[in-house]
Amino acid sequence: MPAKADTIGPYRQIDFSGRGGTGIVYRARHRETGNLVALKTLHLPSETLLQSIRREIHGLSSVAHPGIVRILDQGIQDGFPW
Repeated sequence: MPAKADTIGPYRQIDFSGRGGTGIVYRARHRETGNLVALKTLHLPSETLLQSIRREIHGLSSVAHPGIVRILDQGIQDGFPW
């Protein structure tokens, strides 16, 4: 699981923020821009759930609202989505 890596995609983990039913959230910094982000890694037990989260990411990435977390980026590392 990517939780053991120092970096996930273009982000360097700073510290652990929390753990939930589907994944782990880290405080991280983009290696090129220096922007601080909340980086969520997911552990999904099936390809069907991966497809479902991809649809959710796609839908949420175009939403701009102060009550909804903005999605900046996404990817897969070592078989796990972030």
